[in-house]
Amino acid sequence: MIYLVALLSALFGGAALGFGVGYGAAELFTRLGGSREGANAMGGFFFIGPFGLIAGALATFGAVVRYGGGSPAIAKWSLIGGGVVAALGSFLVLFLVASHTSSGSGGADFVLEYEWEFPPNIDPMRPPVTYGYHGHGDEAFPTWTFYSVRKSDSGANIAGSSMSMLDYPPKRTALLSLDGKNLLRFDIPVPGRVDQAVDWTDWQEGEGGVRFRWRMRKAN
Repeated sequence: MIYLVALLSALFGGAALGFGVGYGAAELFTRLGGSREGANAMGGFFFIGPFGLIAGALATFGAVVRYGGGSPAIAKWSLIGGGVVAALGSFLVLFLVASHTSSGSGGADFVLEYEWEFPPNIDPMRPPVTYGYHGHGDEAFPTWTFYSVRKSDSGANIAGSSMSMLDYPPKRTALLSLDGKNLLRFDIPVPGRVDQAVDWTDWQEGEGGVRFRWRMRKAN
């Protein structure tokens, strides 16, 4: 009877852990490499999830047998087997993450260029105007300053910057402050690893007559 209970428990335990591990791997791979129309999420779920399924089933079976009065030998080897499968899955995830990181360590394939257009009465090169970029980690108040500005045909001031895409965040945001206190955020909807160029977007309207646009180009 204890083995039947252990088997049923193993089915539920394996399914629960397999789903949890698969969901976590899907989130991790999506953050590292972008959505790719869901391919990274599906790969993480169906490739890594089975390790959690098997490990959870073996560990649950062994635990129920051990504490239910079954064979100590069967319980022992079931628990060991679950631990081995879990370790193999963990090493595989670490290997894939390390491979992904090292593949991008030689330099970014793409560069983000972005520009703000300011009304003629705002000089972006004068304090307290600052800008910044937010990807991973906690958002910090922008501290970068513009070093050049050009005039548009309408007389507006245009200033911008560029940066290599070495990070793989779940979300990219350009930050701007006109007064050193308040913060304007402009979304750049390219999460994860950049894998294709994007031409200049249309101007995005912001507060105070400020407009923003961006593009992704291949690195030289």
